[in-house]
Amino acid sequence: LIDLESTKEDWWQTDAPSQIKTIAQHYGIFNDLYGDAYFYPVIPLHVKYDIDETTVATINRGNLLKPTEVKSQPRVNYNAEPDTLWTLLLTTPDGNLTSKELEYCHWFIGNIPGNDIAKGDLLVDYMMPIPPKGIGYCRYVFVLYKQDQKIDFSEYRKEGRCLELKQRDWNTKEFYKKYQDVITPAGLAFYQADWDFSVQEFYHKDL
Repeated sequence: LIDLESTKEDWWQTDAPSQIKTIAQHYGIFNDLYGDAYFYPVIPLHVKYDIDETTVATINRGNLLKPTEVKSQPRVNYNAEPDTLWTLLLTTPDGNLTSKELEYCHWFIGNIPGNDIAKGDLLVDYMMPIPPKGIGYCRYVFVLYKQDQKIDFSEYRKEGRCLELKQRDWNTKEFYKKYQDVITPAGLAFYQADWDFSVQEFYHKDL
């Protein structure tokens, strides 16, 4: 019998970073977030959404999901030593309503000790995807950065649920340029979503 966990671990230690990089390039992730730059995702980033009590959606590399399936904050896990610091960002390069050059930041947690997401600095609260109707699939990208030191991210902090979309305007390239000496992109996962009625409901009730 084949030990699937062992096989997966071997894949992560050998081919995974290169293959995930290639997939991300195919989907235009690096080009739209970092311009000419790219990175090898060497840290396995596990993202799971609890759709209901019995159904879980696992984020891989470009799988298709509906906004109604990813309305709630996901569970995120990765292997890290407790004395290390990390930043987790979820952004979309698609569907910004005011500028094609900007993203929306859907979630931002900095200074995460090890892999304890709950103990990180919540800077921008989680917001469900809101792909505009009629434009097709939008990409939603999780990037995990390893920090060399604790960082003051207070300029990015948004209060409460931050439902003013303009406040969620984001530019990954500028963010990384500012902090490239003290952060290193290390993990990557992304999915695609298109409009459904939960987006309309979110606009009417929340935005």
